[in-house]
Amino acid sequence: MQILSIPKFVVIICFLIQGMLMGTTFTVNSTGDEADGDPGDGVCDTGNAEDGFTGICTLRAAILEANANPEVQSTIVFNIGSGTPTIFINGLPEITAPGVTIDGATGGASRIILNGSGQATNPALWISTGGVTIKNLIIHSFPQGGIVLAEGDDFGSNKIEGTWIGIDANGASRPNGKLSLFIESDQNMIGGADEAARNVIDGIGVFGSENTFENNYIGIAPDGSSPLNADSDGLTLLFGASHNVVRNNVISGAGRRGIAIWDAYENEITENYIGLDKDGTSAVPNGMVGIFILEAHNNRIMNNVVSGSLVHGISIVSGSDNRISGNIIGLNAAGTAAVGNHQHGIYMEEAAGNIIGGEVVEDRNVISGNGGDGVKITRKFKGTDENLIAGNFIGTAADGLDSLGNAGHGVHIVGASNNIIGRKIEDGGSPNLIAHNNGDGVRVVNIFVGTSIIISESNAILSNSIHSNAGLGIDLGGDGVTENPPPVFPNFPNRHQPFPVITSVRTQNGTTTINGFLQISESDEFLIYLIELFANGEPDPSEHGQGEFFLGRESVTIGEFGRAYFSFEAAGEFDNISATATDQNFNTSEFAKHPGDIVVTVTGDEEDADLTDGICDTDPDILGDICTLRAAIQQANVNYDGNGRRQRITFNIEPSLEGFTIKPGPPLPDITVPVSIDATTQPGAHCNAWPPQLVVEIDGSEIEFGDGLVLRGGESTIRGLVINNYE
Repeated sequence: MQILSIPKFVVIICFLIQGMLMGTTFTVNSTGDEADGDPGDGVCDTGNAEDGFTGICTLRAAILEANANPEVQSTIVFNIGSGTPTIFINGLPEITAPGVTIDGATGGASRIILNGSGQATNPALWISTGGVTIKNLIIHSFPQGGIVLAEGDDFGSNKIEGTWIGIDANGASRPNGKLSLFIESDQNMIGGADEAARNVIDGIGVFGSENTFENNYIGIAPDGSSPLNADSDGLTLLFGASHNVVRNNVISGAGRRGIAIWDAYENEITENYIGLDKDGTSAVPNGMVGIFILEAHNNRIMNNVVSGSLVHGISIVSGSDNRISGNIIGLNAAGTAAVGNHQHGIYMEEAAGNIIGGEVVEDRNVISGNGGDGVKITRKFKGTDENLIAGNFIGTAADGLDSLGNAGHGVHIVGASNNIIGRKIEDGGSPNLIAHNNGDGVRVVNIFVGTSIIISESNAILSNSIHSNAGLGIDLGGDGVTENPPPVFPNFPNRHQPFPVITSVRTQNGTTTINGFLQISESDEFLIYLIELFANGEPDPSEHGQGEFFLGRESVTIGEFGRAYFSFEAAGEFDNISATATDQNFNTSEFAKHPGDIVVTVTGDEEDADLTDGICDTDPDILGDICTLRAAIQQANVNYDGNGRRQRITFNIEPSLEGFTIKPGPPLPDITVPVSIDATTQPGAHCNAWPPQLVVEIDGSEIEFGDGLVLRGGESTIRGLVINNYE
């Protein structure tokens, strides 16, 4: 057998290479804070070879020795007692060697406490390198902060796991003087998918990008239910921080905001409980807003539960193109009970181009149970424009059925313009369900800034299901129903777009036919308007709809004298019909009045075409209901149900060159039932102030013999008519 001779220097090199690959472990065996005696000698010891080794390895000495050997990945472990032994330190050296691991769950300890005693002049750990792992420490009472992940070339990709920062071993708040965790570098992992990786941290500030925060308790104690109430935000993304992912954390109990995103972009906040306990059932309030977005853009807030905050759930101020989707805002995690944010669910101010909800079910936000409005859109000095609110449940439980209304309005637009609530006229967006709120379903009002009025206009409210709200379904001006025509005042919200007039609803053979018209000013001839039709399970007390079931939409073109007729067919049998109108500038009206009155629409004198159909119409072949006063009296006489309620005949005669004068040929039919004929309903007429303005006239000049109106049914009222020229 031949034996090879290997030179000693080759063996030494092999061992050196093996050491570099395997790394070096330094065992801290002292709670002292002395420095290493000879950094670089490969031995963690407060002494040295020249003066004698002490056998003492402190945490400070271990870090100095690791820094002095950057080519070796060092691991620092502990053997200083079981439980949670404490090391009192005055700020440790920067960690500059890449790949260092510090693990406190060693030597029988569950975690090692680093206590700054309020006297330390540096943060507990300052990491100026990459690939470092910090595990299972408790860091508190450092006036200059807990851990800093510094910015620099090749810095980042560090991990912090199983570490408590800003609390003591009992889970009580012991804040560091500045942020407990401050991150300037990129691609760090804070926490992890496993429960063992969970950190408990009272406050985090982030300038870096592409960092991940997963499965942590932030602002809340290790029990997942007790607030730490640190005087800071839970997590702050600052000044250019981008592409960070905040996932599956509990961020509650912060003294200020749960999450603040300031001048940061393209960050993803997903699947967190914000303002709730770890079970998602009870409030652990953040002291201000749950999520605060300031001058930040293109951030995604997805699939979180944001509840219990002492101000708003989510606030966007001067931010644009952010997307808020799939969240529960104001309820428990199951979406079954209110855990309301104390003010609004979502508050937007001077914000543009943001999307609340989306086009698919997964985008739906449930915004309910809050102490103010579900969504409030307002402005001060610049516009809050072109935001899309689509596909959300606002005022219900997550099932869309149970009532969990917001204490204010469903959607409240104040001095803002060009926003879309629901489905766009072109493709995109989807309807909202807005129900059970204690105010209006949607309210649109102006705002005064100083002495100037800021008009809310071009706000499209389209295709939504709006019902069972305590106020109106849609209220322009916040003053209740504004009858047509609206006041001649150009500064009303949404330009006080007139609502349609529904003249009849006919159900036959499984089809509901809805007839009506839209009356606009004569100057609007040839303009196109969008009419949307709705049905309701119950009539609204205001008699002006809401719009529970969207039936469809059709466009109409304004004709001569500013009127456009429509006739719409819906498959099925529906009651309590209402409608809205939207102009070409996307101003949507309030809801139309439920049909019920017999509406005189023309000054002619023709008879009703079919007294058995319950509809006043002299010519069914012409679009819309052509209803004369003669036909209206005929219908009233035959359709009286004998219950003592008066039939009501109102007027909305199409303007013409002849005005509003009715000239019967033969005498009008005797009125044989209780009836109310009210000509003050004709736009432009009134008799509630002096002098009265009466515009509808019955002119008997073409009748040789006969009376104007003959009342034989008793209990009748005639109001606002001028009756002339009878013999």
